[in-house]
Order: sequence, then C-alpha cells, then structure tokens
Amino acid sequence: MNLVERSDKVLSRVLSHFTTLEIDHGAGAYLYGLDGKAYLDFASGIAVTATGHCHPEVVHAVLEQTKKIIHNCAGVTYISANIELAEKLQKIVPIKDARFFLTQSGSEAVEGALKAAKYVSGKSGVITLQGEFHGRTMGALSVTAKKAYRDGYGELMPHSFIAEAELDAVARLNDGNIAAVIIELVKGEGGYAARDKDFVQKLREYCAQNKIYFIVDEVQSGFGRTGKMFACEWYGLEPDIMALAKGIASGFPLGAVVLKKEISDAWKTSAHGGTYTGNPVACAAGSATVDILQREMPRMVAKIKTVEEACDKLLAQYPQIFLKRQGLGYMIGLVCVSGAVCAELRQRALASGLLLISSGAAGEVVRLAYPITATITELEKGFAIIAQAAGEM
Repeated sequence: MNLVERSDKVLSRVLSHFTTLEIDHGAGAYLYGLDGKAYLDFASGIAVTATGHCHPEVVHAVLEQTKKIIHNCAGVTYISANIELAEKLQKIVPIKDARFFLTQSGSEAVEGALKAAKYVSGKSGVITLQGEFHGRTMGALSVTAKKAYRDGYGELMPHSFIAEAELDAVARLNDGNIAAVIIELVKGEGGYAARDKDFVQKLREYCAQNKIYFIVDEVQSGFGRTGKMFACEWYGLEPDIMALAKGIASGFPLGAVVLKKEISDAWKTSAHGGTYTGNPVACAAGSATVDILQREMPRMVAKIKTVEEACDKLLAQYPQIFLKRQGLGYMIGLVCVSGAVCAELRQRALASGLLLISSGAAGEVVRLAYPITATITELEKGFAIIAQAAGEM
C-alpha cells in the first residue's frame, strides 16, 4: 500500500489535502518524494518552515536540547529554553516590554489572546472582520468568517461578531461590552490580501479611544513572512495583544500569546495554563529560528523585488490565467481567474517539480509561501516553473 492508502485506513478523513504527493524527506527549500524526485517547496508546510526544511542550526539546537530534557511542564519547574526564547522575542516584537504565554499552535495562541482580553477587560464581546481566518478551535472558529469552516458546529462562542472592514461597521457593533477587536493585517486563508493601512490605523485609534483591546493575529504573517519580522512594522502599529505561531520554530509545534505588560499583570496566575506550554525542544527550535531570520532580514529587500517583478511578468504574459497580485512585501498571492484554473496550474507545476498551495474564497489564489531563507536563484526557478505551467494551459 502507498501512503495515501495507509493513511485512509488509520487517519480521520476530516483533514483535507492539497495534493496526494508522498514525501520522504526535506532539505532547505526542497522536498523529496519516495522516488527521490525533488520538489521546490513554495508551500512551506502552509507558511511554517520559514528557514526551509531541516535547517542545520535548528537541527543542532533541537538535538542538543533533547540530550538535556525533552519535557517537564513549565508550570512545575523553571527551564531555561522557554525563558531564552521569550527573551529573544521580547527584543523583536512590536509590543514594548512584552510578556509571553507559549502555546502549541496558532489556534491556541488566538484562544489565549481572546481569553486574556475577556478576562482583563471584564467584557465578553469580540469583533473580527469579513474574510478573516483565526483558527479551527471553538473560540478561534467563532472569529473566523469562512462559512464552510463554521457549518455543522451549532452555536459557537457567544457575543462574537463579524464586521465589514469599515470603521462605522465596527462601531455599530460596539454595545459597550466589546473586549477586543482581532484582525489579520494580511489575510492568510483570505488570499494574502493586505488590509488598507489608513483603515487599520484608524481602527487601532478607535479601539484605544473606546478601551477595546486591539489584537493582531500574525500567526501567518509573522517571522519574516512579509519581508519584515512582523507585518505590524509595515503599519507602524503597537497592538495590545498578538497571536504568533507558524514560522516561529521552523516546523515544531509552537505559538505565542504576546501581551502588553499591564495586560499580562492583570491576567491572574492560574487564569490560563497548559501542560505543554514552553516545551523546551520546541523552544530551542524557536530560538535558533529567530537567530536565522534576524540574519536574513537585510536580504529581504532584494527578494521582495525579485518576487514582485516575477509576478508582474506573469500578469503581463498570461492575462488569461492571472488577474492581479496582492499582499504585502514578500507575502504575495497571485489571483487566478477562477479556482479551477488555479487548481490546474498547481497540478501542472507539481508535475514539473514545484509545490504550490492555494487560498481565497474559491481557492483562486496561488499562495506563495516560499521559505524566508529561499535564495533568489530558487525564487527565480519557482517562478519559471509557474510560467511554464501557465504557458501549457
């Protein structure tokens, strides 16, 4: 039996799949099939492997940590690995003197952010915007707009609202009991479309004036994905709370709730917790990842230029395939004329050795989630394959 057949006999079918590709291992920007064929990976495990696959520094950090201790709950003893990671994060996040609660996923980071906002504010309501995705767990799902993800689960978290991306629409939902507004600056599942800067800054000001916590979900846009360490830097924002994950640890299950100190101080001890919070092996991977990405940031201007020029060339050459590019910096989505066209393009690219994934309401957007550490040569090779695939259609 192949891996697809074996999977079907033991794993739940609730998980959807972009491809039936069967992988043996990964290295750098490449995945390698069971037959040894190399695939340039422009998916990065859905924007997770920011440093590529099995980066030597990450592997070394993880192996060294496993020789010391793999797990002892951070609520039982103090361990250096999670503290070291938090110290590094404190120096780079856009919240001054931030405090951290470490999680295992983006959904869990969002859950923690919502809980903190509700607990500290004493209010119960939460507002998000149309087109946003914040996770699959019940609280995170309550502030996720996509109907297909919400259907079948009955009533979700009460007093959760989805507004149009207009200040008046948010204000109309403010009944005086709103704890937080949570937004994505670049919509991950929503097609890599970036929020308007002026709107975001006015929304931030509105939240401050109305004593509503402003939560920024950078689960997908964080850790260099936009070409800056955090998308907040493009917008000149200091949120009250952030949710981080994906690129934080090069593939290890890790996330973080980032809080202003005064919010953290008011979130009383034992009001939240978790057995695996700050797992030392994941945190060792996180520390190595932060070091690698900080070194990579000066190279991002040239990479952004390469990506933008390649996208614009595709738009000019294949208007029957592509409508526009959207996104922010390095985090770009190529909008196809339809979901079916996008799916065919991805299939043709895969046959030529390039792994792509999609997003958008109808799966019409090629989600370009190449590694942050991808070289310009690797980026150019990937775009050449996309052009070849488009030319065959």
